[in-house]
Amino acid sequence: MRNHLLQLVAIFTFTFQFTYGQVTYNGLWKGAVFSTKIDDSTEQVVFVSMSKYKSNLEAFVRIETKGALSFHTYKCQGDFLDSILTFNKSQLDKKSKDCILAEVWGIKLKYIDSTGYLEGELISANKSITSKRIVLFKSSGKIDAVEKKETSHAWFYLFQKEYKLGLVAPDLRDEVRRNFQFQSVYFEPAESILKEEFKNYLRKVIQVVNGHTDLRLKVIGHTDWDGSDEYNEKLSLKRAETIIHYLESNGLGRDRIEYEFKGEKKPVESNETFEGKKRNRRVDFQFI
Repeated sequence: MRNHLLQLVAIFTFTFQFTYGQVTYNGLWKGAVFSTKIDDSTEQVVFVSMSKYKSNLEAFVRIETKGALSFHTYKCQGDFLDSILTFNKSQLDKKSKDCILAEVWGIKLKYIDSTGYLEGELISANKSITSKRIVLFKSSGKIDAVEKKETSHAWFYLFQKEYKLGLVAPDLRDEVRRNFQFQSVYFEPAESILKEEFKNYLRKVIQVVNGHTDLRLKVIGHTDWDGSDEYNEKLSLKRAETIIHYLESNGLGRDRIEYEFKGEKKPVESNETFEGKKRNRRVDFQFI
């Protein structure tokens, strides 16, 4: 998009609609404005610093050209009603330089409880211009209100990677890790084939581990007591290897995984019953 020197004061509306859960509105949110997906061709990054007191809202907004000095800033006021934050009084800051939005835009965002992101659309008042998507995550720090001598958007590339991987927003990751409930992956007798029903759970495990650079995963294979000790040790190893292969194939680095195989030595229930054997034919997990 060709940069424009904006000489008008644009009036635009921010609408933030939240579903449920506790969200801290105050503070800095940042992210990207894009056409179809967040990738290296994304041109614009955005910062929104919000403050809320009862039903009164204020915001300072800065939109930048990624990797360049072009930017513009707005001061906004609005109100909070029925879980919707609306900023409808906006004034362009005189410090703006080579602004990239010369249109009147509206922004509508929804808080996604499962991911912690604000997601929505940047909509032009000119119907001939295609709307754009916008995604924000909670951050820290303050918005630079003046022209920068040097501009760094290094954070964007990590955000791009993590969003593409389906990770939750950074401020939710510690909570997700603390509350994550492990479950065992079970196998049929004498088999090491991964059942379809466990794949969604394993993808969630991948997301949690990938969300923490200091976190690794231990995969532990087990069997029931049918067969010899040697046979069961080999079978428990095969089951662990099946899980590791799936984890690697779906985005978890091999250097983030350790494994053990216990054969029949660590049953969780008695091997003298059908249900007990069923629960012992498993792979367990630990964060390390």
